[in-house]
Amino acid sequence: MNEQNRPIAIVLGGTNPHVTLINKLKARGYYTVLIDYLSNPPAAKVADEHIQESTLDKERVAQIAKERKASIIITTNIDQANVTACYSAEQNGLTPPYSYETSLNVTDKSRMKKIMWDNDIPTSKFQVVTDVEAALENVCYPAVVKPVDSNGSRGVHQVNNEEELRHFFPAAQAASRNKEVIVEGYISGTEVSFYYFVQDGEANFIDAYQRFNFKAKHEDVIQSTGVVFPAWISESAYKEMHRISDKIVKAFGLDNTPLFVQAIVNGDRAFVLEFAPRIGGGLSYRVMERDCQFDLIDAAISSFEGKRVDINPVLPNYYSGILNIYSPGITMGGITGVDKILSEGIATEFYQYRLHGAEISPDMSSGSRAGAFLIHADTIDEIRRRVFYINENVEVYDINGNKSMRHDVYDVWKETGK
Repeated sequence: MNEQNRPIAIVLGGTNPHVTLINKLKARGYYTVLIDYLSNPPAAKVADEHIQESTLDKERVAQIAKERKASIIITTNIDQANVTACYSAEQNGLTPPYSYETSLNVTDKSRMKKIMWDNDIPTSKFQVVTDVEAALENVCYPAVVKPVDSNGSRGVHQVNNEEELRHFFPAAQAASRNKEVIVEGYISGTEVSFYYFVQDGEANFIDAYQRFNFKAKHEDVIQSTGVVFPAWISESAYKEMHRISDKIVKAFGLDNTPLFVQAIVNGDRAFVLEFAPRIGGGLSYRVMERDCQFDLIDAAISSFEGKRVDINPVLPNYYSGILNIYSPGITMGGITGVDKILSEGIATEFYQYRLHGAEISPDMSSGSRAGAFLIHADTIDEIRRRVFYINENVEVYDINGNKSMRHDVYDVWKETGK
């Protein structure tokens, strides 16, 4: 069946989760056109067509959608591409899950923080600045500096004094397209990400995971080595987050959309770092599909189509982990040890994010991940044992055959908090 016989789906971003997205769109009868500036992103291998353009160029994407008479313009897990999807949909008379204006409110962190603050949604105190001298006037340490509009933790650093703020401020500003930086108070506690699907003005809980963040070197951004589902926080904290998430839904006017909320949990209290009405990056969608029997990507497609979603997740009686593999700043060669890990049952699945010859980001953001393993076990201790076994038996090589995997980032798993 050729393009002329099928409705056109424009997919923004060739990430690994979008391999699944494209396959599901094709199963629904769509002809899929992938837009990604990379020459060989993972999702290009399954798309009917790949156009090498930036997903951030909303005018160009809108033009392509018009020329191709697109029926849907979709991205499921790329923050800034949501802006392009909503803008291009409105320009072409389509109905996205939320308006272009809302997409700006939920991707520009300065807008987001202000709306949360004005609506009594618990979050850290913050300031939005364009030069470091202004930031120094009101900062309290420790603090976090981050760009207002970037993906994948790029430019995000914790700072503990004036010297560190001056040092890391330029990186945060460079990662921001409008050169604005948020400096916010650091909140101690456990970082937990909560997944909901919003329907009829209510956030319906799906699952939550606990992050294992690292900052192995002074220059590293705050990034995650992996996560464990479900998060082991109090029942009161879960209820508090449900209350907070319903407030987010009301304050931002969200409906019929996934909702991904990143928070710091301290005892029974919770503070929102940021959120997004989309699916989180990485493989969380796969864990919820397998463990909770809730297909987030399929639900997201229905959201973009304006269709109602059946929400009946289940909670498993075991733990699942996602372990990220980092190899920053290389041209991808290959990965060894994966077959051993899978054949021994240490992990159940592996997803390679960067193919041979691909350039990997040097800054330890999510763009520095070479791949990720899915693990499940009955106890946290067993999850932890498997993490260390993988670290000992897997290696990433650059195109010249040099070892390049960051093995030093997994010590955080020694203290699981349970």
